[in-house]
Amino acid sequence: MLAFRVRYLTGRVYATDATDRNRVEWPPHPERFFSALVAAAFRADIPRAREALEWLEAQEPPHIAAPPLAGERRVHAYVPVNDVDGMDVLPLHRPKQPRPFPSGTITGDATVHFVWPAAHPPASVRECLAEIAAQVTYLGSSMSLVAVDMVEDAPPPNYVPHPQGDVVLRVPFRGRLAELDHRFRLGERPVPGRRIRYRRLDDNPRLPETARSVFGEFFPFRIRGRWPLAAALTLTATVRAAVLSLADEPVPSILHGHDDRVHCAYVPLPFVGADHADGSVLGFAVVLPRGVSWPERQAVFRALGKLRCLELPGGRVLEAKPVNAFATARTPSTLTPWRWCRPARVWASVTPVVFDRFPRRRHRAAEVLADSCRFVGLPAPRQVTVSQASPLRGVPRSRDFRVRRQPDEPLRYVAHVILEFDQPVDGPVLLGSGRYFGLGFFAPVVTAEEATQA
Repeated sequence: MLAFRVRYLTGRVYATDATDRNRVEWPPHPERFFSALVAAAFRADIPRAREALEWLEAQEPPHIAAPPLAGERRVHAYVPVNDVDGMDVLPLHRPKQPRPFPSGTITGDATVHFVWPAAHPPASVRECLAEIAAQVTYLGSSMSLVAVDMVEDAPPPNYVPHPQGDVVLRVPFRGRLAELDHRFRLGERPVPGRRIRYRRLDDNPRLPETARSVFGEFFPFRIRGRWPLAAALTLTATVRAAVLSLADEPVPSILHGHDDRVHCAYVPLPFVGADHADGSVLGFAVVLPRGVSWPERQAVFRALGKLRCLELPGGRVLEAKPVNAFATARTPSTLTPWRWCRPARVWASVTPVVFDRFPRRRHRAAEVLADSCRFVGLPAPRQVTVSQASPLRGVPRSRDFRVRRQPDEPLRYVAHVILEFDQPVDGPVLLGSGRYFGLGFFAPVVTAEEATQA
């Protein structure tokens, strides 16, 4: 038997799923582990490393013992674009674009084992692989710190290769090291290798599937100065107009939605739900729908990259600056995606919901809201609480909000809402006819009781 133990030193994993950049990869794919061994071997210049790695890549795919994740978190940061030429390579000139950085909290002792049960390496190969493993310092992102060693015993695996398995993982294969070498010499990034199916063996109940709406990536901005939450519609309408004015011509419909498709939403980011929350808006976010094409994403990024200030009605100007997701010590939680997007079963409105239609005897409020949830891709809630009073501390009553963009717009039913679902729901959550302007914007809470007491 050949077994490696991987201990995640911070109890968190930072690794992006190759099929969904907003999700964390778990369990870690064997190919990722093999690539980490390759990088460590050549960084430390270990003698006879190639012979040992070529022996390892020729083995059957390993078994894996990995604990479940307790939860996932996703932050966005603006990172420099690598594929630039000429003067643009200088840090001052390199453009930036948003990139998601998902992570997960690992349960238990945060240890994963990769096991080749039928492998019997020669003594020289075993010794070399142990030396290589000791040089591995991270698995996934460089923030995903690990300590790796070779062990004689390992716990029973809970992922094993099986042709009818429901988990698809990438694994190394004979010739993978040569392919990595070739691409490295060409200056190219490695491409995903062989994929095989794994079957999950443990009896632990699976975590409920997390539901997601049509809204996805969340790009927060900080504003200099404060803005009242009751006037959030004025702020978000100004943000939308500013982004449209900065976009390339013709302005892509993903920004304005005039073709009736799902498009970007503009939401306020207020300080609410805490002991001393006063409802002040500290920033705003632009929310992209899921499934956006790469050309559309580029168009959005170009417009957001030019946004520097907001000229509000009355002549007031607010400076706007993208939030650095990694400057956590200086960034209020209000301005982080985690505050608004983490999975939760209970969600409470931060801005009142503008109902899609009036609740009447034939269409009670719960039914109207259930239809609104389904319209944005969410399941119908198990329980709905509707109130004119705010469920979160710092949020004004619904009647105090401006909810009409134009004076001649028809009156609609407006209320604060608490939604309780049977399964976790990923944010951001936006409901109702004002959702694209930040009305019907929800925050996750632990329980419905917490929402009513916040």
